[in-house]
Amino acid sequence: MKIDRNKLNALGRSLSSSLIVSLSLGNRIKTEPQTDMEFQIRDVWARLLGVDAGDIGRNDSFLRIGGDSLGAIRLVSVLRQSGIALTVAAIFQDSRLSHMASIATVEEETEEDTRPQPFSLLSAGDHTRLISEALKACELPESTVIEDIYPCTQLQEGLIALSVKQTGSYRAKFTYQLSEFVHQARFMRAWEATLACCDNLRTRIVFAAGSSYQVVLQQDVSWDSAETTNSIAHDEMTYGSRLCRYALVSGNGGSTYFVLTLHHAIYDGWAMELMTETLKSHYYGSFSQDLPAYSRFVRLTTTELDHAASQRFWEEQLREAKRATFPLPAVSSTRKHEVLSKPHTESLRRIMSFPRSTASKITKATIIRAAWAMLLARYCDSDDVCFATTVSGRQAAVEGIDRIVGPTLATVPIYAQVGGDRSVEQYLNEVQDRATATIPHEQFGLQNISRISSDIKDVCDFTSLLVIQPGRTMAFASSEGDAILIEANDEEDPAASQTVDGHFNYPLVMQGQIYDEEVHLLAVYDSSVLTKSQIGLLCEQLNHVAQQLVKHQGHTRLQDITIAGPADLQKVLAWNTEETEVYDACLHQLFEKQAHLTPDAPAVHSWDGTFTYSELNGAANRLAHHLAAFEVQLDEFVHVYFEKSAWYVVAILAINKAGGTWVPLDPSHPDERQLQIVSQTGARLVLTSPHHSATCQRLVESVIEISPALDENLLRFAPSSNTTLSGPKNLVCPSNAAYVLFTSGSTGVPKGLVMEHGSVCTSQTAIGRRLRISPDVRMLQFASYVFDLSIGEIFCPLLHGASVCIPSEDSKMGDLSAFVQKMNVNWAILTPSYIRTTRPDRLPGLELLVLAGEAVGRDNLDTWFGKVRLVNGWGPAETCVFSAIHEYSSLDDSPLTVGRPVGGYGYIVDPVNAHQLAPVGCLGELVIQGPTILREYLSDAERTAAATVPAADWSSHGTSPKWSRFYMSGD
Repeated sequence: MKIDRNKLNALGRSLSSSLIVSLSLGNRIKTEPQTDMEFQIRDVWARLLGVDAGDIGRNDSFLRIGGDSLGAIRLVSVLRQSGIALTVAAIFQDSRLSHMASIATVEEETEEDTRPQPFSLLSAGDHTRLISEALKACELPESTVIEDIYPCTQLQEGLIALSVKQTGSYRAKFTYQLSEFVHQARFMRAWEATLACCDNLRTRIVFAAGSSYQVVLQQDVSWDSAETTNSIAHDEMTYGSRLCRYALVSGNGGSTYFVLTLHHAIYDGWAMELMTETLKSHYYGSFSQDLPAYSRFVRLTTTELDHAASQRFWEEQLREAKRATFPLPAVSSTRKHEVLSKPHTESLRRIMSFPRSTASKITKATIIRAAWAMLLARYCDSDDVCFATTVSGRQAAVEGIDRIVGPTLATVPIYAQVGGDRSVEQYLNEVQDRATATIPHEQFGLQNISRISSDIKDVCDFTSLLVIQPGRTMAFASSEGDAILIEANDEEDPAASQTVDGHFNYPLVMQGQIYDEEVHLLAVYDSSVLTKSQIGLLCEQLNHVAQQLVKHQGHTRLQDITIAGPADLQKVLAWNTEETEVYDACLHQLFEKQAHLTPDAPAVHSWDGTFTYSELNGAANRLAHHLAAFEVQLDEFVHVYFEKSAWYVVAILAINKAGGTWVPLDPSHPDERQLQIVSQTGARLVLTSPHHSATCQRLVESVIEISPALDENLLRFAPSSNTTLSGPKNLVCPSNAAYVLFTSGSTGVPKGLVMEHGSVCTSQTAIGRRLRISPDVRMLQFASYVFDLSIGEIFCPLLHGASVCIPSEDSKMGDLSAFVQKMNVNWAILTPSYIRTTRPDRLPGLELLVLAGEAVGRDNLDTWFGKVRLVNGWGPAETCVFSAIHEYSSLDDSPLTVGRPVGGYGYIVDPVNAHQLAPVGCLGELVIQGPTILREYLSDAERTAAATVPAADWSSHGTSPKWSRFYMSGD
C-alpha cells in the first residue's frame, strides 16, 4: 500500500510538543531515578516540559526531550526556589538527569540573604558624597529618598554616554490602546504599583567622580500631561533625567492610549516581559512575588566576575580568529558606534519553520548560531569566522536572574570553524560547547575583550550582529479570559524590535526570536551598505542552511551542507531567461546566406583593398577550389600567417569552404612559439601574404601566397562552368571545427582551443542580436588574429550585413584616429588599457565601444559613458568571444559588472564543486553552459576534462547535448 506522506506530515504538525516528547519517551527503555535529588529534579522537568514524570528516566537528557536554553533558565530558577543550586552552563555541559543530580547542591541561604544591601556596591566613604551629588545632578529636593546607588554596567554606561552625544538616541516610544473595559484609575494604580516593584523604572543615571552610577529613587511617580505627550519623544534623556516617562492620552473616538518612553539603559526584551506580567498582576490583584533587585546582577559584573580568568578565556578563544569582512562598513569601521540615520535604516522580517522536537541535545539557538557562522564564513570566503552575538545574559549564575527587571544583555564574539572533514553532529556540538563555555565570561564586556590585544581589537571590529532571543510575548498585551488589557497601536508588535532598534547600530543586525515551531527573523540593516534584495536572500539562505542542520544531525559531512538554496536558484535561473537560438550551420554557410541577401553591400574596407559581399564570397570560393586541389580534408588544420589585410578574411573563409580548419599564427611572435604550434597541429599547409612567404617556408611543407595576383589567376583559369560562383562540394557540417586558436598555457606551452562551426554561428548571432547590430555598422578590426576578439570583429558584422574595417599595422599602432575617421568606423572592441591612450574627441564617429579583454576601470566609465554606447564584453576564448554582455546605463554602475549571459547560460558555483551553486552575493567560479563552448583542447584530454564538466542537474540544459557541459572559466 502506498504511504500518504502528506497526511503523515499533517498529522505530525497537529501533534503538541508535549505529546511528541511523551511518545518519544514512551518508546525508550527507562531506568528509574535512584536518589532523592534525581526524583526532585525529574518532577521539575515534568512540570516544565508538560510530560508525565513517570516517563522520565535517569539517563534521559533534558535537551533531548524538549528542553532548550529558555527551559534551562526556568529550570535553574524553579530549582533555586526549592533550595537546589544548579547553573545553566552545567546543564548544557551534560543535560542527563543523573548528571544534574550528581552536581546539584542544596543551598541553605535564602533569596533574601543574597540581596545586596543598599549602597553596599559603593566604595567605602562614597555613600554620603554620592547621595548629595546625585540629588544635585537629578535636580531633586534634599527630601527625596534615594533607595540605592550602585555602578552602571558597561552596557548601560555606553548607552547613556552615546545618547548624550546624540540627543534622542537609544530610547523607544510605545503607544498602547486601552481596551474598552479597562478602568483608567485602576490602570494608573496598577502602573504605579509596577513602578514600586520594578526598580529599573525608578532609576536615573548620574556621572560623578569619573564614573557612571545608577540612582534608584524610593518613589518616582510622575504622569506626564496629555499636552506634553507630543514632546515626550523629543525630550532629552540624559544624565540625571528620568529614563521612564508615561502618560494617558485621549484619542479620536473616545479611545485612551498609554504612551510609554523608555531608555535602553534601563530595560531589555526580557525585562519588558517582566514589566508586562507585573502590570497585569497588579491590575487584576494577583501579584504575589517580589522581584529581585537589579543590584544583584550589577554585583556580578562589578565584584564577582573574575576579570583575570575572563581575559585569559577570551585570549585563548580568539587566538586564531580573523575579522569577518562581510558586510563592509558604510564609511569607516567606527560607523557602528554611531546611530544610523533613519533614511538609511531599514528592516525585513521573515519566519522560519522549525520542527517541534529534534530529539537532539542541540538547541534551536545553536542551530541558528551555527547556520549564521556557515553563512557568514561563505560570504567572507573563509573556513573560519568570528562574529558578534548578543545573548540575553539570563544564563549567568545569579540567583533569580530570570526575574531581575533590567538589561542583562551582553555582546560577545563567537569563533567558529566551518572547514575540515567533520560531520554536522561534530560541528553543532562544537558550536554549542563554545557558547556554553562563554557563559561565565559574557559580562566581561566587548570593550574589555577588545583591549586584550591589537589583534583581538581588530577581530572585534564587527560589522554584523546576531541576536537570538526567546520568543516571549515582549509586549504590553495580556489577557484575563478573552479580555485584552492593552494592545499595541502599531500594525507590528513594537516590542519585537526592541533589542535592535536604535540599540546596536551595526550595518547588519539579524535577530531571531525562537518559538516552539518557528523562528521569527528581523533583519535591521543600513540601506547604504546592503539592499533589500540582498537581505531577503540572506534570510532565505540562513533558513536553508538551518533546515539542513536540523535534518542532517547524524554523520552527514559538513561540506555537504549547501549554502545556496531554492531562492538562489530561482534568482540565478531568472538571470538566464534569454532564449538562445542554436544554429546548426557552418560559419561560411551563414556568410553565404548574407552574401545572397546583400550582394552589393560593403563587406570589407581595408587599407589594402575592399570587397562587397558578393566579391568576398566569390574570392573565397575561388580560393576554396584551389585548396581542394591540395586535397584539404575535413577538419584538416591549415595555418594562416598574415599582417593586417583584407585577404586574411578571404583566406579563412576559403579554408572553411574547403572543409578545413584555420589556425592563425602571429608574425610578431618568436619562431620558437610558431614551431611549437605547428608541431601540435601537424599542419602541412599555410596561407600567407607575399611579405611572409619566406618565413613560412621554414614552418610547413607547402606555402600558398594569397594576393590579388593569385585571385586574378584563379579567375582567369576558372572553368567555364562558373563553378567558382559556389564553394567546393564536401561533407563539412556544424560539428566540424571552424578554427583553432592557441593561447598561452600555464606551463608556457601553447594550448589549442578547438571551436566548432555551430558554436561560432550561435555565439556571433547571439552577440549581434544583443548589441543590436545593423547593416550600418562599420566595425574596427583591431585585435591580433590570434586573439578571439578578432573573431567577433570579423564575423559578427559579416553574419549581419555590416562592414569590417581593417587598418594597416602602421595605422593601428600609429594614428588610429585618422583611420577611424577616414573609414567612418562607428563600432569598436578595444581593451580598457588601450582606450586610456585616447579620448572621445579623437574618435568622433564612434557610436558603440565594447571594452573587453581586461577588467574595466572606473576611469574608463567616467571618460566614455555618455559619449558612446559603452559596453562591457566578458568571456574566455573557450566560449567564443563573449559569454556575458553589460551595457552601462549609469555612472553609478559598477565598472566590473559583466552583465547577463549571451549565447548560453552562466552560473557562479562553488570553486571546489561545480555542481554546487554558489550563494548569490558570495564569491565563486563563473561557469558557462551552452552551445558556444569549445569542443576540446587540442590533443589534451586531461585538460579538456578538467575545464569542461557535466552540467549540474539544477541547470537549464534540458536533454540537448549542446547544453550538457559546464565550462569552468577560472574567474
